[in-house]
Amino acid sequence: MTAKHKICYSVVQFRREPNADGRGAVCLGFIIGFETKQFAAVGLAVRASLDERMLAGLDPLSREMLENRQDVLVAEVDAALNGHRKPKDVLRALAAQNPWTLSVTPPKEAELDVAPDLDKASVQKVAEDYVLRLYSRSLLQTQPVEPTLGALAPRRASQGHGLDLEIPSLPAPWMIPPVVRMLPRAV
Repeated sequence: MTAKHKICYSVVQFRREPNADGRGAVCLGFIIGFETKQFAAVGLAVRASLDERMLAGLDPLSREMLENRQDVLVAEVDAALNGHRKPKDVLRALAAQNPWTLSVTPPKEAELDVAPDLDKASVQKVAEDYVLRLYSRSLLQTQPVEPTLGALAPRRASQGHGLDLEIPSLPAPWMIPPVVRMLPRAV
């Protein structure tokens, strides 16, 4: 039997028109939190590219935010780390601070197979592995992805895995390598 590791995750979305249900939101990536015996960490994985059609017609501030999405989101994560020692608390703070145009969903939990060589791997590699598993088509049981950036409509994927994610139709590789922040461990 394969060992499981419980992680928490939030989906980062851009909403042209902020609304409570997120209709029309575009997935910008994931923020994950996880703990091991050695460390606690929060990782951010952001889309590598955006379709130019997505940027068309945006106001200058929204366009600048999307063009600099990695820097904006790293700053948000860094600000949320202040005073939190548990990854899920950081994700909760991010969700509370970002409910509108740049939206972070409340954290959810998922159990994933333990990352290979978890004890030996860098925190960066563990985060990358878990983000890719969250997105993986086999885990989420999605249809094959069209190899174009034009297919941006999200699909719901939750069958049999307890994950309730809106995932975009994106080609791989779609992600900038994750930025990971270590949390101080409680003594």
